[in-house]
Amino acid sequence: MIRSKKNLFPFLLLFFTLPIALLLSTKLFIDSVQVLKSGFAFQEVCMIIFSLLISYTFLRYFIILNTKIKIDQEAILFKSFTRHRVYKLEEIDFCIVTEEYARYHVAYETIYLVKDNLIVERISSFDYKNYDQIKDTLAMIPQEYLYINSLKQAVIIVGIRVKAK
Repeated sequence: MIRSKKNLFPFLLLFFTLPIALLLSTKLFIDSVQVLKSGFAFQEVCMIIFSLLISYTFLRYFIILNTKIKIDQEAILFKSFTRHRVYKLEEIDFCIVTEEYARYHVAYETIYLVKDNLIVERISSFDYKNYDQIKDTLAMIPQEYLYINSLKQAVIIVGIRVKAK
């Protein structure tokens, strides 16, 4: 059985930026609601939506960072604060191996697990210290090297399931 190990940098980055982002988006939200009480303003509605999206994105990434992976000979377990998902290895159709790019053109290899032509999970070398060990364990699942654009990657990180092909 293999257990995932977290990288320290993403956790520290989120640890320092999450409170600031939540405070700013809450302040933005409260100010916009105060203005809306006096009359409708399209800009304020956009600010409310923007502040809610910022909060959701940071909280979602916090949940991703705290997702633990356990792989045994029969199944893959993804366990986080809010969800507990188990995929049998036979259920996974294939894996997509690709790269995600960060600032300064740093590339992180990423595995997307595909079930019923939908990308159901993401395992990134940015998030996990023992990514290579996890990848070696998943070698029994057929792998395809496909390009996934940045917009699709962002949608997957937010938690929306998208088609693999």
